[in-house]
Amino acid sequence: MKRVILLFVVCICSAMILSAQQVESPEVPDLNFDFEPIRVGDQYVRIGLGMTFPMWIHGPDGFNSETNIFPGGTGYIGFARYITPRISLGGELSFVFNTTVGENMFFSLPMLARISRVFVLKNLHFPVSLGIGGAFQSYNGINHFSFAVKPEVGVWYQFSHEWSFGISGGMLVLPQFYENTDFNRTGIFLDTVASVRYHF
Repeated sequence: MKRVILLFVVCICSAMILSAQQVESPEVPDLNFDFEPIRVGDQYVRIGLGMTFPMWIHGPDGFNSETNIFPGGTGYIGFARYITPRISLGGELSFVFNTTVGENMFFSLPMLARISRVFVLKNLHFPVSLGIGGAFQSYNGINHFSFAVKPEVGVWYQFSHEWSFGISGGMLVLPQFYENTDFNRTGIFLDTVASVRYHF
C-alpha cells in the first residue's frame, strides 16, 4: 500500500513539473520612457501685452525714420497646434495703437495666420515665427484694410505641463496701397511683448 501511495505522489509531482515547464512566461512589452517636450497634436492658447515702437515709414522717397508717431501699446490673443514636434500652425488677433505729434490716434487690428519653428533646450523654448494676413487700420477718421506680415522671435519657460511664460520681439509691417501710388506708405513697427500660454 505504501508503494502505491509513494508511486501516486511521484506521478503527481512529475506531472506538475512537466506542466510548469510547458507554460511559457509572458513576453514583457518594450516600454519607451523617452520624454518629449512637445508632441504632435499639442495645442496652446496665448495672450500677451506689450509696447510697440514705430521705426520707419517707407514712401515714394524711400525710408524715413521720422515717423511723427510716438511709442504705443499692443496686445494679442492666439491659438496654435503642433503638426510636428517642432512646427506649429495657428493664428492670432492683435491690436496696435500709437498717438501722433498732432495728438491723433493711429489704430491697427492685425489678423494673422502663423507658422512657428521651435527650438528646445530643456524647459526653454525658442520659437521663430512668421505671421501673414491682413489688418484694419484707422487714422484721423480714415479707415484702410491692407496686407500685413510679422516675423517674430521669442523665448519661453515651460513652468508646468499646462503653463509657460515668455517674452517676444516682432516686426509688424503694415503697407497702404492706393490708386495714386504717390500716397503709398508702409509702416514698420517693432514690439516687445510679455505673454503667457496655456497648453492642452
